[in-house]
Amino acid sequence: MRDSLAFSIAMPPRAVSGNLRIEYLSPTADDLGKRSMTKLVPIARLGSEPVRAEAAYRLKSGHGWSFSLSGGLNLGSASDYGRGEAMAGFNLAL
Repeated sequence: MRDSLAFSIAMPPRAVSGNLRIEYLSPTADDLGKRSMTKLVPIARLGSEPVRAEAAYRLKSGHGWSFSLSGGLNLGSASDYGRGEAMAGFNLAL
């Protein structure tokens, strides 16, 4: 049997400069035509993923099976991401 254990800190990249340029058509004030509009959105203000702590454990047998368990936990807070997750797996070679 063999086993392995891993820990990591995941720090997603962050944009510090630049803009997302959005060009679209908008109705005119009298609602009879269209006019071209441009909007610049700073990339740094777009959603950011929090820093995560992750761990994984795997147990592998010489008889063709393995078991793995992994999980992660967000160390920061973000409204559109869950707090953490866990996953388990079992593989069997036939």
